[in-house]
Amino acid sequence: MSVDVRRGTAHDLEGLLRALALAGAATLISALVVTGLGTLTRTLAPFYGTTLRFLIAVLVVTAPYAELLERRSKRLRRVPIEERLGFAPAR
Repeated sequence: MSVDVRRGTAHDLEGLLRALALAGAATLISALVVTGLGTLTRTLAPFYGTTLRFLIAVLVVTAPYAELLERRSKRLRRVPIEERLGFAPAR
């Protein structure tokens, strides 16, 4: 009995990268809102070293998904429009 482990891994990786990118974006937006409100009400003074590390961590989390989308779009640009839309004659 053999199991093909590689089947579906590209889809799983894409889903994982998408989830990480969404989590990173949501965290970044919530941190910006909290920091902005805290600074406006003068109840919070942000630590810029920690904030910079956090922003770099979000960038590291979201960059692979952006790279995946860029590679996919480059690959699709090489395919003729008829083949992309399914109107190409059978070979």
